Amino acid sequence: VIKIQGVRPDNVLFLIHEVFEGLVNESFFGVTYDIAFPCPDCLDARINEPWQFSSSLINRAIELKAPSIQCHRFFHVASV
Repeated sequence: VIKIQGVRPDNVLFLIHEVFEGLVNESFFGVTYDIAFPCPDCLDARINEPWQFSSSLINRAIELKAPSIQCHRFFHVASV
């Protein structure tokens, strides 16, 4: 579990993703994957199976400058 906080957490997340992607590509040719992040409100509510936001959804929200995304399980709103 990695917890990233700060003004631009997406920068740190990008670096972690790049390192992880490089390791996977070097070791497991042809493997596809997506990284998922749990809904912060689901975690705060101690939900056993929190909704998972895919990194592709988060990246799209960042590209569109969307201020938030919505949890599909409990309709929580999480800031991007």
